[in-house]
Amino acid sequence: MGPHAADCLLRCLQGNEFLTLSWGTTILAVIEALPIQNWPEMTVIQMLGGLGHPDAETYGADLLRRIAQTFGARPRLLPSPGIVSSRIVRDALYQDVQIADTLALAARADIALVGIGRPTPGSVVMQSGILTDDELAGIHASGAVGDIALRFFDAQGQAVEHEINERIIGLDLGQIKNIPRVIGVAAGVEKFEVVRGALRGKLVDVLVTDDQLAGRLLADGESNPEDQTEPYTE
Repeated sequence: MGPHAADCLLRCLQGNEFLTLSWGTTILAVIEALPIQNWPEMTVIQMLGGLGHPDAETYGADLLRRIAQTFGARPRLLPSPGIVSSRIVRDALYQDVQIADTLALAARADIALVGIGRPTPGSVVMQSGILTDDELAGIHASGAVGDIALRFFDAQGQAVEHEINERIIGLDLGQIKNIPRVIGVAAGVEKFEVVRGALRGKLVDVLVTDDQLAGRLLADGESNPEDQTEPYTE
């Protein structure tokens, strides 16, 4: 889906926006498909602190640097881990001016590019050691079906209550949803329930997906004349 999502993103940009993005293999694929631009008036902002090993290609700060270099844009890094050990640590980090200002800027972005994840033992968050087996079990018990930037939501697209929310350094679902244009990227029929939840909760404004998943969503009735989500399928 990388080239198609990259094409969709380019159609939304003029070169002077504030663009914020999440992390992961999907976002990496999009960035690798983007052509070189010269947009010095653009600012790209990290919406979630670093997750996984800093040397990983999917690490948030590395992805941000890569897209900023590709676009010739100004990078705004979030100098923080994405998840910390306790709420006390999170609250202390939120007192840091650079962290607080970066998150405030991300919340005011014009466009967000996000992957839509599915919490399974084989997912990136588990393979990277970001969550433990017990945490994954607790997230499932809370009713979560998917996540955007490690913010988990249920089948109706509503944020789930779980202690992990108190340890994340990043935008929450409400802040992401309020960004004027959120481009969500997800493919594969195994993500049907996840994407359906994101659509029900109106967490994304544009969905880049494949024809099989799009067909399944249409057959389920998730797209209708009153649905404002823009489909972008290939």
